[in-house]
Amino acid sequence: MSSFIILHHIILIDKLVLVTLKEFGKEKTTQWLEDNKAHLTSIPTDFYDNMYQYSLRTVATNMKATYQTMEEAKVFFNHNKKAFVEDTEEEVRDFAKLMEFFYTGRKLDTKIVPSEYVVSFHDKK
Repeated sequence: MSSFIILHHIILIDKLVLVTLKEFGKEKTTQWLEDNKAHLTSIPTDFYDNMYQYSLRTVATNMKATYQTMEEAKVFFNHNKKAFVEDTEEEVRDFAKLMEFFYTGRKLDTKIVPSEYVVSFHDKK
């Protein structure tokens, strides 16, 4: 399997785990991981031995799977904006400009702590 196809699988599985965690909770997400353990352990990652271990770590956190409102999304974006703006890829910088426009006029919810949210390992740091 080419490295591009493996990377594509990693991205999709990571997002699937996050969506499943958000929608169905830890118990059902863990069950899905166990049901697919054989396949997930065959996918290597840069951060863990395999996708199964990485996904288990994601589920084991006490972090929120993702934000629920635009105000939460804006806080998260502002918290991570510097990395997007300084990225070497023009597409990422263009995305940051688009998101800045998208959040124009949205209020910041000061009760939100952006570090409480799960960040995909594909997100820029």
